[in-house]
Amino acid sequence: MSNDINDYNFILPDELIAQLPTKKRSDARLLVVGKEESKIQDSSFSNIFKFLPKKTLFVFNNTKVVQARLIIENKEVFFLEKTDQQSFIALVRPGKKFRLESVHKVDTYTLQVVDVLLDGRRVFKVFDLDMSIEDFFEKYGSTPLPPYIKTQDSNLFRNRYQTVYSKHLGSVAAPTAGLHFTQEMMEVIETEYSLLNVTLHVSLGTFKPIDVDSLEDHKMHSEALEYSQKTLDDLNRYKSEGYYLVAVGTTSLRFLQSLYNPQTKLFEAARKSTDI
Repeated sequence: MSNDINDYNFILPDELIAQLPTKKRSDARLLVVGKEESKIQDSSFSNIFKFLPKKTLFVFNNTKVVQARLIIENKEVFFLEKTDQQSFIALVRPGKKFRLESVHKVDTYTLQVVDVLLDGRRVFKVFDLDMSIEDFFEKYGSTPLPPYIKTQDSNLFRNRYQTVYSKHLGSVAAPTAGLHFTQEMMEVIETEYSLLNVTLHVSLGTFKPIDVDSLEDHKMHSEALEYSQKTLDDLNRYKSEGYYLVAVGTTSLRFLQSLYNPQTKLFEAARKSTDI
């Protein structure tokens, strides 16, 4: 497998990037690649159950997207993660407007840059904050849509840029594979299949561009994992019983890969974050 990033370049025409979601989540298109027959089928996401055995465990990432994009007088603060109850790390634009100790106002709140990290990220402190950092962004921020979605008002997508099973606030991008599941599909899974919720908060590591030629030189930012021993016990039980594990999206897969020990062939409480 090549480590040269140039070997993975391809052209994706703008007209093939959907700018609006389908009317119903499950109407999205589904590409089915047959493992044994090497067949490729075009289908609809609502048909996904036709291609999976009944003894399937769906592993969902139930993180919830923070309204991470904050506009302050034509300047942008993009929330990445909180460091304590009053402070957070963010990307900023333009950087020259956010020098160390600079002060910025949002409504009645004062934000100050208290540190400038080596890679340009800023650490902010919000003074006299009477709510959580997440609630602050829920009130004053907007939906952090990816840059290839062009819209004048990203908040029009506030509901659709969350999965129907999202629960724990902490991500700055949606686990997008899960966006296609409807509540009706979740009910089918609960009654006819098995499901397990895990939590990986999507941060800069997921969408930071790779700006080096060799993949070995790319440094991933770590992303927080949340789980209990029961989660690990359940994963190990389903695996031992021969269930077909379906990681819904790359973030769910990264969660599983981060906690799986190939030596013991068990999921273990090894870490609270991942940079794989």
